Amino acid sequence: MYLERIEITGYRGISRLTVNFNNQTVLIGENSWGKSSLLRLLWCVLGNGEVPYEFVEDDFRKEVSDYQFERYDEEKQTKYLHEKDISVVLVFREVVLGAALKDSRLQRLYPAWVRCRDSYSRVFYYLHGHMNCNGSVFTDHSFLDANGDLLNQHVSMMKQVVSLLALNPLFRIRDRRRGNHGLDFGGDADNTFRREQDYGSESTGYQNGFDNGDSEDYDYSGDDVSETSFNTAGADDVGRKNQVFGRKSGQQKALEHIRQKLPKFLKSMIVSDGENVADTLLSENLDAINTLLEHYFSIVPPLSRTARGNKGRKTGRNIQDIVLRPVSNEAFGSVSKLLNHSGKRSIKIILSLIVASFVDDLEGRKIDSQARPIVVFEDIESRLHPTVLMNIWNLVDLMPIQKIVTTNSGDLLSAVALSDIRRMCKTVSSVECRFIDEKKFNSDEMRRIAFHIRINRPMSLFARAWIFVEGETEIWLLNEFAAILGIGLQAEGIRLVEYAQCGAGPLIKLANQLGISWHLLADGDEAGVKYARSAGNGDSDDCVTLLPSVDIEHFLYDFGFADVYRQNCGVSSTHNLSRNKIIDMAIRRKSKPGMALAVVDEARRRGKRSIPHLFQKILVKVKSEANNRH
Repeated sequence: MYLERIEITGYRGISRLTVNFNNQTVLIGENSWGKSSLLRLLWCVLGNGEVPYEFVEDDFRKEVSDYQFERYDEEKQTKYLHEKDISVVLVFREVVLGAALKDSRLQRLYPAWVRCRDSYSRVFYYLHGHMNCNGSVFTDHSFLDANGDLLNQHVSMMKQVVSLLALNPLFRIRDRRRGNHGLDFGGDADNTFRREQDYGSESTGYQNGFDNGDSEDYDYSGDDVSETSFNTAGADDVGRKNQVFGRKSGQQKALEHIRQKLPKFLKSMIVSDGENVADTLLSENLDAINTLLEHYFSIVPPLSRTARGNKGRKTGRNIQDIVLRPVSNEAFGSVSKLLNHSGKRSIKIILSLIVASFVDDLEGRKIDSQARPIVVFEDIESRLHPTVLMNIWNLVDLMPIQKIVTTNSGDLLSAVALSDIRRMCKTVSSVECRFIDEKKFNSDEMRRIAFHIRINRPMSLFARAWIFVEGETEIWLLNEFAAILGIGLQAEGIRLVEYAQCGAGPLIKLANQLGISWHLLADGDEAGVKYARSAGNGDSDDCVTLLPSVDIEHFLYDFGFADVYRQNCGVSSTHNLSRNKIIDMAIRRKSKPGMALAVVDEARRRGKRSIPHLFQKILVKVKSEANNRH
């Protein structure tokens, strides 16, 4: 099973939010747009081992009008004007149809499984927090049915809650500069103490370590593989339990040796950041790290890939795969191949630090032997050169576990499937999570988006607003006109996107699905009229500006910059020349972008008033739209 969706109401800075997860989900969005609150909530709920999370006062959404300190009723002090509630629903779905009834691991959650209309079984884990006016907090844990009603509300299902938490542990890997070796143990001091206190007690009956028993979670269709998970058993346990690390004694001895050898090395990696580790020592331990990674991750097949038998095994990528994920790690079929290919010391050091983070986290937590981990890589590009980042991402991408990644790297967005991207968008009253429905794009549109946006302009996916322009001339003009008006396009989250070669249709559909506002500027010729008609439908009419001239050059000539074209046409007298002839001669002599720069230079000399009102209107309007999304 895997985490399919989370629904949040009233948690910290989030009034209402729903996020759908894939096996690999990449979250993007600006600061204070809800990413940190979402990850903190996931960590609090799934990162505390088998201890159900209890909400605290700081978890509840706060508004200035809520506070009423120093107000007294007859019997008690009132801190808040209103009672508050938090509602959280985590939806887990079986991977293979019918697995919930067949797999002994998943049967631990019975009767929390609910059969849905698509025939898949799901678990709807419901947390409800309530805070009264004096600040007292109460938390309820239960399960819902497909209609959102409480399931078996008269029967305690805490055993199933504990099992759900045990089967879906969450690991959160962050930049080391945030403390705790890159790991955030989240929550408040009371929750941290509670978890440590629980871990100090005897096991609740769940075995620790690998369980290579049969599982119905995946249909292997002839592949000779078995399902595995993280191991946290001590070295002594490895020799005692046959189920740990598999059934072969040779494998047990080899992995026991690795566990005895690695801790000191990994500790030195964490403390020194790898700077003082000798190359010989790094090479010696790299094989051990590789073995651990292969054992931890390679046996479990990715949820997003269909397992095939040997006869029908697919090789290479088809056209759809290429346009959905333009940058591929196809060259590296396994962690071993990636390590053998990556000879750079920095890559190996960072790989060691990733393993060290897992080991460091596991030392303080008990992980169920049947657990399927969820790993959060937060700001994965932090302090990494783009080349190193892509090598590390190839490694992360090969780990067949459910991953949630946050990033501000456009290069990384080009390496993930378009459907895996989730864009957090802040509106006036709430936060939305937008994603792309690939079914609404045909193959040609996906190809155009892959080339013009994901490969050539990936950073535009982080923008708040797009201005669609036909070519280079408009880009030079609008960039500099905006600067003269005191508008910094980049700082306002506005990107200029060329559409002449791509066509505006696919880009507009993409912007609408991602929650990016847009405005289209088109020439007044026949082609421009077609662009404007295709883009302006109904509510989108005010997002389209059609130039009152045949092209941008004639527009500039007619609206204040005729003398610039006369001065640059290359002849001393222009009295006998027509407007079209002057413009054509100036362009031949200077080129269209060259004339755009000449116009900009003159506009800077004249000041703001020289900028055509039409451009001023577009820039101010788009800036306002961008600010509304901040």
